Amino acid sequence: MRHTQKINKTSLWRRIYDFYTSDLSYKDFDDLIKREAPEVYFFYSSEISKTDSSKGKISQGLIFLKNLFLAFLKKLSPTIRIVYTASLLLFIYGYLHSYWFEATFAFVVMNFLLAFEVAYKLKIKDELVVARNIQASLIPKVIPEFAGFDIACYYESAKEVGGDYYDFLKINSENNSNHILIGDISGKGMAAALYMVQVRAMIHYLSEKFNSPKELLIELNKNVNKIFQAGNFFTTNILTLNEDNKLKFLRAGHLPLYHFQSEKSDFKTIKPKGIGLGLSSNGQFENALCEESFLVQSGDILILFTDGVTEAMNNMSNEFGDERLKKVIVKNANNSTSEILKSIVDSIYQFSGTTYLKDDLTLVVIKVK
Repeated sequence: MRHTQKINKTSLWRRIYDFYTSDLSYKDFDDLIKREAPEVYFFYSSEISKTDSSKGKISQGLIFLKNLFLAFLKKLSPTIRIVYTASLLLFIYGYLHSYWFEATFAFVVMNFLLAFEVAYKLKIKDELVVARNIQASLIPKVIPEFAGFDIACYYESAKEVGGDYYDFLKINSENNSNHILIGDISGKGMAAALYMVQVRAMIHYLSEKFNSPKELLIELNKNVNKIFQAGNFFTTNILTLNEDNKLKFLRAGHLPLYHFQSEKSDFKTIKPKGIGLGLSSNGQFENALCEESFLVQSGDILILFTDGVTEAMNNMSNEFGDERLKKVIVKNANNSTSEILKSIVDSIYQFSGTTYLKDDLTLVVIKVK
């Protein structure tokens, strides 16, 4: 009998252990401590005013905790805020006066409120997964064949969804040109992703109506001014590939194009004038937009990227930077674009270490055959 009871107890503890650890991983703890905890802190602390530095450290700490708690209460819905506060006060009262029924009741109510919040969070998370899948379906899965060029691309959003975007366009032009576009919506997360979807739809529509990338962007700017809220904008580059190796580059407020010249083993920065879309509706965008032509040779490498590449940070808040990017390219100049791309991404993650991406990461690597 005792042996049977011992087996049953062991089985019970084993089931409890398996329940809590079966789907547990080190990454869960890592995400909680290094990613979710800082995000939650900044979510609440953004509404907290700075404490008076003339006060002592203990006073400052207590004031900060009070303000943090008030910021937490403000984020709750009015009904849950009232019920939570009442339950918390009842729990404290019951605990201090040894009224264990009241304290237990208040504890149960607070756990019910926690269950409601967790259910709401999981519902939102499921919706974000759907949004992420939809957005991922808009990113090109297959790279078109470009005669004379080898191309590799990489995209990763810092959050569930993001505002970076790259695409391949067939603009209604008289010659057989091919166009590569890379862009970045200001901001992060769901708002940037929604704008990105709208901008992408407009680009594909306008690419059938206009005969040049410049005409396309001018018309696109008119449209995004109608839908963007104040403070939002879209930066982009359009690179036009031609079989005669005379390329054209258009920049609307985005980062420059890096051209590694294999013959000189050196970089040329191509940065024609241009401002972001959605910043001006009085003709300034059209007047600023310039297209630059340049020649490439076999072995040359072209890099289009968003600021998430060069601004990726390590735990010392140092940025990956342009020079590190260039060094990786020089080191792998004789490799294929897929190998160059992998080396860049690996270098960024090695540099960042345990620090998570704070911005979307998008890269297009082009090599002249």
